[in-house]
Amino acid sequence: MEFESIKNLLRENLFSQNSIAHKAVVLVGFTLFYIFFFSSVLFSKRFLAPGDGLVYFMPAFYSIKTLWTDLLFGGYPIAADPQNMTWYPPALILSLIPNTWNLFVLTAYILAGSFSYFYVYVMTRSKLGAAVTGITYSMSGFMMAHLGHAAMIHAAAWIPLILVSLEKLRHQLCGKWLVIGGFATACCLLGGHPQISVYGLGTGFFYALFLGWSAPVGRWRYYRWSLGCTTLGISLCALQIIPTIELSRLSLRADLSFDAFLHYSLPAWQFLQLVFPYFFGGVLPPYTIYPQWGDWGLTETTGYVGTITILLTVLGALTYQNRSAAKFWFWFGLITLLAAFGKDFLVGQALYFVPIYNKFRAQGRHFVEVALAVSILAGMGVSSIQSKAVSKRLVLKTILISIGFMLVGLYSMSTMHSYFLAKAGEVGIDQVPILPWRNPTVGIPLVIFIVGILVLLTFHRYTTSRTSGLLLLALIFIDLSSFGWFYEWRTNAPAVDRLTPSTVVERYRDILQDGHERFLTSDGAFTVESDGLVPNLTLLWDLPNASGYSPLTMTRINQMIHVDQGGSVSSLPISSNQHELDLMAVKYLLNQSSSMSVRNGLAWSKTDLNLQLGTGVCAPSQRDISPALDIPVSSYKATTIAIVSQLSCSVEIPNNAELLEVQVVDTDGAIETHSLLTGRDTSEFAYDCPDVQPFMQHQRATVFKSTPTTRPNGEVCQAHAYVGKIQLNRPQEIRRIEFDWEGLPAVINIGHVSLTNASEATSLPITLLGTSPKWKKMEALEGGIVYENQDVLPRAWLVPETLALQPGEILTAIHTSQLPDGKIFDPKVMALVEDSTATLQSSALEPTDYTNVLNITETQVELETQTTAPAFLVLSDIFYPGWKATIDGQVTRIFQTNYIQRGVNLPPGKHIVRFEFYPLSFRIGLGITVASCFACMYVLSRRA
Repeated sequence: MEFESIKNLLRENLFSQNSIAHKAVVLVGFTLFYIFFFSSVLFSKRFLAPGDGLVYFMPAFYSIKTLWTDLLFGGYPIAADPQNMTWYPPALILSLIPNTWNLFVLTAYILAGSFSYFYVYVMTRSKLGAAVTGITYSMSGFMMAHLGHAAMIHAAAWIPLILVSLEKLRHQLCGKWLVIGGFATACCLLGGHPQISVYGLGTGFFYALFLGWSAPVGRWRYYRWSLGCTTLGISLCALQIIPTIELSRLSLRADLSFDAFLHYSLPAWQFLQLVFPYFFGGVLPPYTIYPQWGDWGLTETTGYVGTITILLTVLGALTYQNRSAAKFWFWFGLITLLAAFGKDFLVGQALYFVPIYNKFRAQGRHFVEVALAVSILAGMGVSSIQSKAVSKRLVLKTILISIGFMLVGLYSMSTMHSYFLAKAGEVGIDQVPILPWRNPTVGIPLVIFIVGILVLLTFHRYTTSRTSGLLLLALIFIDLSSFGWFYEWRTNAPAVDRLTPSTVVERYRDILQDGHERFLTSDGAFTVESDGLVPNLTLLWDLPNASGYSPLTMTRINQMIHVDQGGSVSSLPISSNQHELDLMAVKYLLNQSSSMSVRNGLAWSKTDLNLQLGTGVCAPSQRDISPALDIPVSSYKATTIAIVSQLSCSVEIPNNAELLEVQVVDTDGAIETHSLLTGRDTSEFAYDCPDVQPFMQHQRATVFKSTPTTRPNGEVCQAHAYVGKIQLNRPQEIRRIEFDWEGLPAVINIGHVSLTNASEATSLPITLLGTSPKWKKMEALEGGIVYENQDVLPRAWLVPETLALQPGEILTAIHTSQLPDGKIFDPKVMALVEDSTATLQSSALEPTDYTNVLNITETQVELETQTTAPAFLVLSDIFYPGWKATIDGQVTRIFQTNYIQRGVNLPPGKHIVRFEFYPLSFRIGLGITVASCFACMYVLSRRA
């Protein structure tokens, strides 16, 4: 009797809604659960850091917390980049403790599972239903596929806690839940991924708007408190939001085209992926019977939430006692599901016209909202079954309808099989089996679905049985594991020694730090093995990189050195007339174009040569291009020259017209002449576009590759590059290839050139870098060749003259060495500014004039200068709001110089020039954040 009393007492207190012990049990339970799930990595000296996890988020996690870094992009406001998670509490705390990266990743899953558990427990009082929700949401396809995107999963983890606070406030206007809701909102925003944060805030907004209409505490009072909760959360992270807004306005994300907005959406023709997640290609056995052939890849388009959970979702939507909540989650899940399909449904298209939403690409990320809605409704469905609100007839009807949908899906595989084969054939796959016993990607989900039906029937019959409940949880775990366990985190888990700098990194770091110069990696973060010389890994080892990996890459940096958001440089300066890297103090370049790619049986440079000849009559903005171009090449006995090119403005040029005269000069000086012809060797790039194809006057050459392009009428079609082969009269060692344009009204872009030797079955890709006097080969590494820039400029230098020009004119002058008036631009003696008040015309510098770098820290640069006459100081660091300059302690103005750099006017004499970064945006944000913290303490003290 006494034992029963103790047992009942424990049950009442340990698992009561408000029990701290109950919350602790849930947190510990999910902690142990995910330690078990990820144990294959956690206990093998590896990191849970596939893809972006290694090259982006780990450097952000472990690097020093600072407002500015000079280790990326020639200077970057790193704290303003939200994905750096500078102010995110879990990252801020755990990064101070050694070897806590895996714990940091694990925390996202623990919080996501626990918070979604608590929301459904608050709604239903069902521990089993809450457990179903917690497991489903935290193990959903979205959460597992985005494990490498630490900012995404952390931002997603806090959304359920926002809902808990909003639901609590519906029933009682309590200061504690106002503060908790504000804290959850702040953590969702500080978690680092603006897109998921906005989706989370949007979820909370619509939840409060819809369910607040019938709030027990009163509609308008609830709306005011909900608004206060959100406002408090936004204010708490103002120190992040305001600098981020400032950075985003200067970044490539300031404007996002409609086409870019729709990238990484789930195509409607891939709808089967919702139930058969690996049908379009798997990652690990047994799903690897063929490689991935669906659009955009799995990470951004995975919305798998299980099969039995969908049945529970339907039951929850139909029978849960709180009809308002059930209706909300049903319609919210359906609308966000349609949004995830992007352009294929009106919802996805309409979101482009919603402010803030239209700044985010990858509409497939709406699956985070779908996963949340499905997991919540599934938990409600379990609760309804437990409360006897679900009849056996309804269960059977739901099962029969689901079987019908499954049969429709299988039938569509058959009817669309020819289409699937055509799509798979584009990546070299000739078979896509659809029979379950021949294709595990079909068979495994079917088996789980059938077993799930049996488990659901068992659970409905034996509702009060603990065994049936555990069986249901086990089946959901197996179902979701059938996707999550076989994703990239298991194999693409870097070893712990990846955080140890290589000897190559240490060598170049020491050289560059001594000279205050920079390194550049041509292929950026998405590259082959390169001894760790890739952004943003170089952050960890204090190696200054002129490139970087960030969605908020500044527009001017992109235009200056042609670096994209992944850190890849699309066009490398070959000529000494191209000064972009000289100005950036880039002393060393790792050219990974020497890491060849193979296509059409030949090796090609991975970097586009981007050589243009001709005059485009159909594109007035196209500048006239030199009618002749030489390509010096290394000696190589070749039998064939393969050329990848494409034409523009060539619609009216007839077939077999001579475009280029190709002169091949061998090592003895003998010349062999050939022609590049339309229709045979190259064709119009938009040949197959509907607005072009009817007017074509020449045939289509052999297609080398195709990429989507948007036509002036807004239609998207495939743009082609073509491969043509010139057969030489005899095998010869080529010293030079010369292209002479024949004067036709068109433009040709030569992307790749490769020499081949048929008898030896070899090929040699042509890279201009290795033959340029501007670049000296230093050494060959596993990932490419390191070159030294012979024209590099120092970190800071003096010029006697400045010239005020428009930004576009400055950029052209830097890329071509030509000023608008035709004169030569030499950055050693002239600086280009955008403000006429910075204009300077002084006497030439004396040999005694100098500038020395005294000290460089994250947010400060100190220089010593000596000039005999007025001069202009150029600092090879990025111009950005918030930098202040002083000369001998007196404030002076910083001018935007050479398109992206900082410059100041110097009077004659010896001076100490100091640049310091303390931006107004951060100071304002910090003030608001501090005030909000005091507001939270005031609210909590009033409650006390």
